[in-house]
Amino acid sequence: MQSWNELKTRAQNGGFPHKNLLIGCDFDGTLAPFTLKPHQAKLPTEIRKLLERLARKKEIQVAVISGRALKDVEKKVGIKRLIYCGNHGLEIKIRDQVWIHSEATDLAEHIQTLSQKIRRWLPQFSGTELENKHLSLSLHYRRVRKKSAIKKLESFLKKEMSPYGDHLRVVHGKKLFDVRPKIAWDKGDAILHLIKQLGPSWKACFIGDDVTDEEAFHTLNQKALSIRVGPAKNTHAQFLIHNRGYVERFLKLLVQRYEK
Repeated sequence: MQSWNELKTRAQNGGFPHKNLLIGCDFDGTLAPFTLKPHQAKLPTEIRKLLERLARKKEIQVAVISGRALKDVEKKVGIKRLIYCGNHGLEIKIRDQVWIHSEATDLAEHIQTLSQKIRRWLPQFSGTELENKHLSLSLHYRRVRKKSAIKKLESFLKKEMSPYGDHLRVVHGKKLFDVRPKIAWDKGDAILHLIKQLGPSWKACFIGDDVTDEEAFHTLNQKALSIRVGPAKNTHAQFLIHNRGYVERFLKLLVQRYEK
């Protein structure tokens, strides 16, 4: 695991391909600040400007790869030239073409049935919020303070999940439980899918901050450069940067390099 100084040196000294670079970024906690209420998240103006400048380069493709639904993350960012990936890469939009993982579509009915069951008992847990993203669910507990309440919430979720063990799985993220289809696919697979679409000359990097992004780092391994944002005792990422401020600094370095 390498630090910001090594990443900065690599970016400045040609450690990135001068042409054909796919830059994949998570949204919440990476591009945008983490908020107590998910709908309040907003892309900072300076980050928006940097993404727009990078997106204007023919040799650059910027992809925002989020756990949010595709339409949600596209609305939050709102830059036309970007690639958008929702539901942890289960749905991908390139220009006006939308690709959806077929196995996820097949399991969407289970997601909807489970969502209805969860909503019946959710009022018992003050401060929680269920986000139905059609292909997956996010059960947020950002405003729940007591650990005992979170444990009880997890127990309820496990009980409701038990009939769907062959089809669905729970992934722990930052202040949330993600319910996803039980298929071999994550944000890293989405990056590799995009590289396949773009062509063999393209290289990629992926920036993420959440526990759920560790799946992507592990999947990508040495196939792409990987950057973890925020403190982490263990990570599969190649580089570790301290906070979101370094994401902005990194994007600025790339802008400077590709505008030379």
